[in-house]
Amino acid sequence: MKLKLFLIALLVIGLLAACGSDEEAAEDQTDNNAAETEEEEDAVSTASLVTTGEEFSAAVGEDGTWIIAPLNDVTVEEELVVAGQFHDKDDPEADIYRKIAPYEQDEDRNITESFTIEVPKLTIQSENTLIQGGTVKGDVVVEANGFTLHETATIEGNLTFANADAEASATVDGEVTGTTESAAGDEADAVSTASLVTTGEEFSAAVGEDGTWIIAPLNDVTVEEELVVAGQFHDKDDPEADIYRKIAPYEQDEDR
Repeated sequence: MKLKLFLIALLVIGLLAACGSDEEAAEDQTDNNAAETEEEEDAVSTASLVTTGEEFSAAVGEDGTWIIAPLNDVTVEEELVVAGQFHDKDDPEADIYRKIAPYEQDEDRNITESFTIEVPKLTIQSENTLIQGGTVKGDVVVEANGFTLHETATIEGNLTFANADAEASATVDGEVTGTTESAAGDEADAVSTASLVTTGEEFSAAVGEDGTWIIAPLNDVTVEEELVVAGQFHDKDDPEADIYRKIAPYEQDEDR
């Protein structure tokens, strides 16, 4: 009788231990799933999911987000500047990084649908900006280093690099239907010595005595105070050339 009771007690203890292990395993799995879900939600929460041109315009600005993800085709009537410094996944310890991602993907990260961003001109001033998986319909001007046009992306327009560093550090694996030009080349009216400006402050500095022989705004600029174009400069910054200064608020094609 005692032996029988002893065996029953062992059986009960074994069952309780097994139940405890199953509960712990279930809790661990729940914790893991919750952690994975939280990571996915964190990545999306730091993204700007946009559906309109107004939302896209806000998202690419200095107060925008590290990744801009249109959920459909968007159209913007005015020229835009991708500005500000951001980090991968909004982690301040991560690399400087910005991503424009007009596409949808499946669970294996395969692109399932691509979208078009239509804009007259998109100027890239954020370092390490990546355009992936969709189309920018308009001209793109790159002023920052580390620009990448992914092989899955297309620019339906012209691609222009504002300086030699921007061009040298860029990766262009996608399609550009227009021309790809560098403002640092010999054929660009010696713009390597030009001041390419996009703001009133930059224009004000460029026309001063410490400015440059040619001042080339890349868009409309507004200056609140009166200005003086001062200093002596030479054509194309060549001291042997004629004294010369040029303000050139325009863009030109390959035939000038």
